[in-house]
Amino acid sequence: MNPDHLLHLETIRSIIDRLRDTVESFAAREATLERDHNLQLHREREGWEEAANRRREQLEAALAAAGERQATELSALRDRNRRRRDWIDRAHKASRNRVARTLAEQEGHRVYQLQMAMIQQKRDLVTSRDQLHQRHEAYQAELAQERDALVKLRKAA
Repeated sequence: MNPDHLLHLETIRSIIDRLRDTVESFAAREATLERDHNLQLHREREGWEEAANRRREQLEAALAAAGERQATELSALRDRNRRRRDWIDRAHKASRNRVARTLAEQEGHRVYQLQMAMIQQKRDLVTSRDQLHQRHEAYQAELAQERDALVKLRKAA
């Protein structure tokens, strides 16, 4: 064999060895980058899930607070309505007793006053009921929005 030929073979072998080392180096670097990328994705996903969980807890707390407020308001309205009915009953009985005592001289005037008072009380009761209904509808709309937001957050997570 020719010495130049041997030198040429050594050069080729050296190039092949360096090429193999380069390919192995690229493969190792790719594996490292992929592992780092996967680790970063995992951390980001955990962060998103944690944020979604915190938001879900906040929404659930807000929903619970809104439910408590609604229950408190409803209880207060029922108490007020009960007191009003009791007052109306007492006022009605007192009016009837007065009317019975003075029926002969004031019958027409008293009947008119009682009818007007009852009509006004009925109007007030209807107004109160309508206001309660409006507040209830607003609460239901807010609750639906919060639930939609929670569903979107869950889907996004």
